[in-house]
Amino acid sequence: MTTSIRKMNFCKQDEKLLHYLHQVKVASYKQINRDMYPDYHIRSVCNRVYRLENNRFLQGYCNRMFNSGQRLISLTKHGFNNFVANGLERRIELRSDAVEHDLTLVDIRNLLLQSSRVLSYYSENQLQTWPSGIFCSEVSQLANLNSDGVITLEIDNETVNIPLEYEASSKSSHRYEPLLKRYYSRDDVHAVLYLCENQGVLNKIAKIEEDTYPSEQPKFFYKLISKLWIDEAMKFENYHGFGLKLN
Repeated sequence: MTTSIRKMNFCKQDEKLLHYLHQVKVASYKQINRDMYPDYHIRSVCNRVYRLENNRFLQGYCNRMFNSGQRLISLTKHGFNNFVANGLERRIELRSDAVEHDLTLVDIRNLLLQSSRVLSYYSENQLQTWPSGIFCSEVSQLANLNSDGVITLEIDNETVNIPLEYEASSKSSHRYEPLLKRYYSRDDVHAVLYLCENQGVLNKIAKIEEDTYPSEQPKFFYKLISKLWIDEAMKFENYHGFGLKLN
């Protein structure tokens, strides 16, 4: 059933798009086509987005530094209030302040959800927007870690919720130490997936983890982002070389 909105038939998939854009904060036309309207031609997707913009549900903008200067799409306050909000939100964040990072996370989200073992993907914005009680208690308890995402993974017929981090550039050591401590201080976190843009960043974080927590079972499982796109097994490894496969 569709609802008539100015100059378009607003359908359930359009509403799902608004929820999706709240989750990811920013997406390109190609990502929207792939994730939300896979049976549409890209021109049809552009037309649909244009009509949603005319109804003030979405906003498009260009930045030549990202996506080859092509338009990017985010949710508006009007779209959020009408189709996403439920009155329980703790914060409202609709635009990305780290566009390149968040666009990559959109692709990471898409790839992980293709795994038969990944049951759910929760973005940071989802977890920070809604209070505990919206999600299952195990996921809600991870919200204050401020991870880039949390996935629910099936392992040996059991489900486990695993935080996800994506590191695009190297930072100083004192920036990584609190992050490691945040996860190692939690008994309810048994593994963390850590995607890195380059080998230097990966080696740096793994070395800090090994030096700081030498007597503990490693919690971080690393992978280069470039290898994630081509590895069908989606295998992450800790600094001992022990693997965790998502497929």
